[in-house]
Amino acid sequence: MPDETFVEAARAHWFAHTDLIRPIAAASAAARSAAEHAPIAVVSANYSDVVRHGLTVVGLDDLPWTIVGRNDVTPTKPAPDAYLHAARLLGVLPDQCLAHEDTDEGITAATTAGMNVIDIRHHHWH
Repeated sequence: MPDETFVEAARAHWFAHTDLIRPIAAASAAARSAAEHAPIAVVSANYSDVVRHGLTVVGLDDLPWTIVGRNDVTPTKPAPDAYLHAARLLGVLPDQCLAHEDTDEGITAATTAGMNVIDIRHHHWH
């Protein structure tokens, strides 16, 4: 399958199934609390419009997100480019950032960018 065909199929799948996403109360509360104290961003290996749609579905689209998706930078994770771009857009130094990540590639990207990282796979979101 050509790359372009695969990308379009993946995007269509994400949009068709985004309504299956369910918010996690503790994660939503953490995002809202963070937004009260500092600028916030989503740095994703997905496309920005898919991320925005997901934030809408879980009711977090009212927060002042800076969104950096795979369509905004190259190369993508595990390269640090997306995280460095987000820090520039937020107007903060990378070492002032705290990334919450759920993949090995994302952790590598954020730490390589010089950010502090919490691996949320090891956090109990009740």
